[in-house]
Amino acid sequence: MMARQRANLGFDTDDASLDPAEWEIGTPAPARPAEGTARKAAEATGFRSRETVAPPPAPAAIPAPVQGQGGAGAQTSDGPERTVQSESAP
Repeated sequence: MMARQRANLGFDTDDASLDPAEWEIGTPAPARPAEGTARKAAEATGFRSRETVAPPPAPAAIPAPVQGQGGAGAQTSDGPERTVQSESAP
């Protein structure tokens, strides 16, 4: 048998007065810092990252000369490709 009564926590025992629409739902998510903020803070404190740094982009390729000006384009043939058939021994 229980010798003491339960403590009243302030909740109603009446479920009809319970309205979840009145509840405020959490706090909004914090705003993200601007791009590069973490990198600037790390550089200011002398932090050295162990992550690899992406190499700089390759320069644009120089186009090969067109046919008739010499170079790679002049060495191609416009005719059908030739294949060499090996002679089979009888």
